[in-house]
Amino acid sequence: LLRSLGVRESPTPEDYAVSLMELKRDQGSSMLGINDLLRCVDLLVVIAEEGTPESCRSLVAPDEYGFLIKIDMLLVNDMPWLVNGGRLNRKRMHIVHPKLPETLCQQ
Repeated sequence: LLRSLGVRESPTPEDYAVSLMELKRDQGSSMLGINDLLRCVDLLVVIAEEGTPESCRSLVAPDEYGFLIKIDMLLVNDMPWLVNGGRLNRKRMHIVHPKLPETLCQQ
């Protein structure tokens, strides 16, 4: 019965991407709690492993403070001496959250 209504057996990466966008909408400008942060990391890993370029177009991911930011605005902290030395304007740059796997950030 549920299949005839269009219910899938398991969610698609696009469904997960929509979940992240809905979470961002619900959070507004608030920081994620630890449970939501961990859920976001898990969803992003699944999207990266199973998704298509279409499912990644409007993704959001947590920055180092736990705010959801569009992925094209996030930077990987691959030169910590620049960040730690205060040489970057941290108000204009968003560093990806350290809980996101490095392999995911390189994709």
